[in-house]
Amino acid sequence: EMARVSTNYVAIIEPNIWNPLVIGLALAMKEERGCLAFTKGYTQKLMEEAGLTVIHSCAWGILTPNRLPIGPLLPLFNLFERPMPCGFITITVGKKGN
Repeated sequence: EMARVSTNYVAIIEPNIWNPLVIGLALAMKEERGCLAFTKGYTQKLMEEAGLTVIHSCAWGILTPNRLPIGPLLPLFNLFERPMPCGFITITVGKKGN
């Protein structure tokens, strides 16, 4: 559906199952176990099955959108907001057309 209504791009942002804290949360909480399916390869496959070309995919950072630190710690956390193999989230971007 996202590919159908998009003008040009679609982004999928899901928990990175290679992050130890994400694995722990998924194993501890039954309602979070669904996130274990969302590997980088799986999100890329979803894009390709929707007819999109994957233009970027990576694991990213240590912050989660719903748990941003405030105050003096934010500059420290921002140092880690970059691609990293065990980042908290996986970001995959696909493009319509060629």
